Amino acid sequence: MYYPHTAERFGTFRKALINLFILCFFGFSAIWFFSPMSSRLPTPLRQLNGVWSFFGIYQRWTPFAPWVPHANISGTAVITLANGMTRLWEFPRMDRMSLRERFYRQYWSKIVTTYAFFPRFKRLQPDMARYIAAKCASPDNPAEMVSITAHYGLIPPPERLARRANLPRHTWSHTFFVYRD
Repeated sequence: MYYPHTAERFGTFRKALINLFILCFFGFSAIWFFSPMSSRLPTPLRQLNGVWSFFGIYQRWTPFAPWVPHANISGTAVITLANGMTRLWEFPRMDRMSLRERFYRQYWSKIVTTYAFFPRFKRLQPDMARYIAAKCASPDNPAEMVSITAHYGLIPPPERLARRANLPRHTWSHTFFVYRD
């Protein structure tokens, strides 16, 4: 492979084009990542939304804004097997995991607590129930029914600041999806 001996390997126009591409990419990425909703993005960036989703870099950097969570949410599933036995399966909870487990399961926990328990995302629920059934059943004892329950506990207001260990228990429960095979 031949490399020119001069310091000028790329022409000025080519360097400017590469720099412009890099600046636009990082600029669009920053606007997209820090935008709370994709509907508020400028039209050219809304078109790029599919590209970022395809490559899996669609995490919004808005953990507390613009919507501050008012409740801690967790979930359980009761799996009824063919022989009549029932099993309890708990969705990942960050407060019950080691640091290593949190690193690996944070995204799954985020999906569950942010999307899966809400009616707006009900098309995820059958797949979630099938996944849970596959995890807890065996070929000789298949799952007949999976009922998924969300558990909620209100977060105290800031003036009643509580340590994480002293947060109130989940006081409300709602079985929002039942899957029968």
